[in-house]
Amino acid sequence: MAERFPTQIHIGGKVERAIIPALIDAINTEELQSDWGIGLPVLRSDKELLERLEDGHLSFFHEERAWGEFPDLEQFLVENDIPFNRSHSPRYEYDGELAQFRTGMEAPAVAAANDSGVIVIEAPEIQRIRDILKTAQNMEDVRKEMDELNELCFEADIEPLPPFEIKD
Repeated sequence: MAERFPTQIHIGGKVERAIIPALIDAINTEELQSDWGIGLPVLRSDKELLERLEDGHLSFFHEERAWGEFPDLEQFLVENDIPFNRSHSPRYEYDGELAQFRTGMEAPAVAAANDSGVIVIEAPEIQRIRDILKTAQNMEDVRKEMDELNELCFEADIEPLPPFEIKD
């Protein structure tokens, strides 16, 4: 049985006008909400789509999304190289999650996140690297651990979501 999570998605980037009807179809298919618990009316035009802008991004929600994902919409966005952030809150024994996709990536970067959508790195990982760095005997050991630390922080280094705009 699929666990259900409160989930939100924010879409940004410059999108070709020719793709807008397909984007609207992808959004309508997901039965999204315009705010928590408020169903999104069917979008019919780029004008109605742009009315959904919030802080420069298209923002949509769903109170109980299976596994905290919008699989069809996310696939459409990746296939069309449209940047987005999708997050869900922690629930029961499951961590929250932040998925980030930017132009040029092959797939979204996914990381554990807290209830505010901030990436969480577990303390034991950081402690292990700290302990190795404390006892490092040479620069090669330090470099190796810095590479591991960089890999742990990769998702936090992704550029902010650009504003959504339609380009002709």
